[in-house]
Amino acid sequence: MKRRSIAAILTVVFVLAQTLPVLAAGMTYSAETGQKIYIENYLVMRSEANVPNQTFTFSIDPGAAQDAVDGKLQVFAGNDGNRVSGTPSIGTSVFREGQDTYDSAQTFPKATDLIQAADGKTDPVTLTSGQKYARSSFSVDFSEVSFREPGVYRYLITESGDTDGHLGISNDPDSTRILDVYVEHVDSNSRLLVRGYVLHNQDASASVPDAYSQGQPEGKSDGFVNHYSTENLTIKKEVSGNQASHDEYFEFTLTLNGVTGGTVYDVDLTHADESTSTNAINREQHSNPNKITVPEGNNTVTAAFWLQGGQYVLVKGIAQDSSYSVNEDKALLTREGYTTSAQAVEGERTDSSGYVDANASYTDNAITDDTVLTFTNSEQGVIPTGVAMAVLPGTLAVIAGSLGLLFLKAGRKKRG
Repeated sequence: MKRRSIAAILTVVFVLAQTLPVLAAGMTYSAETGQKIYIENYLVMRSEANVPNQTFTFSIDPGAAQDAVDGKLQVFAGNDGNRVSGTPSIGTSVFREGQDTYDSAQTFPKATDLIQAADGKTDPVTLTSGQKYARSSFSVDFSEVSFREPGVYRYLITESGDTDGHLGISNDPDSTRILDVYVEHVDSNSRLLVRGYVLHNQDASASVPDAYSQGQPEGKSDGFVNHYSTENLTIKKEVSGNQASHDEYFEFTLTLNGVTGGTVYDVDLTHADESTSTNAINREQHSNPNKITVPEGNNTVTAAFWLQGGQYVLVKGIAQDSSYSVNEDKALLTREGYTTSAQAVEGERTDSSGYVDANASYTDNAITDDTVLTFTNSEQGVIPTGVAMAVLPGTLAVIAGSLGLLFLKAGRKKRG
């Protein structure tokens, strides 16, 4: 009897010896691989500007871990080696001339699968009168990242400054966003599921609600909002003086510097001729362009305009702080005896210091406001008074002689 009891006890001990290590080790999860997601990027600009060729770049880094406090979930760093392996990669956001723009905030099915950004969300842009925006997106790829424990894993996404030096571009003031990846245990088979991804504004104390499927994370974000600042340039021609021609077309050459290849500028020709006419002075016909396109790979572009007195062209959407110059045909002005000048009204500032008479050109090293640049050609002739007096007596003599002949003929006819 005692031998049987001892044998039974030894059997139980053996079974426990095999079982306890497993219980002590706990549950081992099957690693879950992440997905590729997309985050929106927006570019706000003036209504008359064209979308620039612009690429925004981003970086992704692990965020800081946080303890569970006040009923909030614990947050793990994205590079927690005990729970996650692999590094996510991040793409770029590309804008191109000719893509769709919108003059009011639109509602779109989101291109992302951010857990809180369901379909039907309105783009997070605020437009003032005379503005529009374009939208693009960039990817964050977690396909090389494996999560081995349930939890919330934090990453930081930072929008880089414009390394290409494109003028007029200003990045989102909040250049960094927090991206949290939600991983949960879904059944008793040690299976994990990446439940979703949540983007929110940068905040060192950003916390995660414990009921995240129903609640909202603090400072939730729908993407980055950037701005493209542009100005308009009016080139105007005026003539004055009794010897100045109001029929003549004068040639102007506009040069834009520091521009981006592929950029297109619209030109308003409402107050100029699309095609100039020939006349007694201008023997050739010329066309004024309604668009200026920067060649790919170039950072400068030129365009020629032909204007009569009182005419002007409006070049739209020049990136703020761009440099430009406008040259008139100095050889023609000298040959025809014109006195020339130019004056720019930039916002509330009037300036003529950029004008160089030696080559009849005006240069502005940085356009900062809408500008009206007026070139004035003057030619005044004075008629000598002696010419009028010398002609007058002879004219009177001819008239008197003619009247005398008429009287003589009338007298003879009457006597006859």
